[in-house]
Order: sequence, then C-alpha cells, then structure tokens
Amino acid sequence: MWIAVGCLGLLVLAALGIGAGSPVQHRASRTMILRKNSAEVYNVIAGPPDWHPGVARWKPAGAGIWTEFDQRGRGVI
Repeated sequence: MWIAVGCLGLLVLAALGIGAGSPVQHRASRTMILRKNSAEVYNVIAGPPDWHPGVARWKPAGAGIWTEFDQRGRGVI
C-alpha cells in the first residue's frame, strides 16, 4: 500500500514540476485549410447545432444563443 501511495505522490510531484517549468505566456495555435468560403464556415460555427451528432434537439434562447439537449432530454453544456 505504501508503494502505491509513494508512486501516486511521485506522479503528482512530476505533474507539478512540469507545470512549473512551462512558460507563463504559453500559447497554442492550430491552422486548418478548409475548402469552403468564410461565410459557409461562419454559418456552421455561429448557426444552430444541427450538425452536431450529440444534440438531439435545440431551442432558441435569443439572438445567436440556443440551448442544446441530448437524447435523454438533458441540457448539453
């Protein structure tokens, strides 16, 4: 049991060490080439979530805002 606790402690210390060694101003970015024009891409991102397979239905909640629901009727965040 003490070996397991010691290994877990070492993992936590390793994670803290890696985090402390990371630069504070770290930024990550991603580039993607799409074969659609910018208006089509924006409409998918800003429009209703009818493209998302995890959303069974959605209800408008204002200008550009909606509530998503899964197959069980729970609100999806």
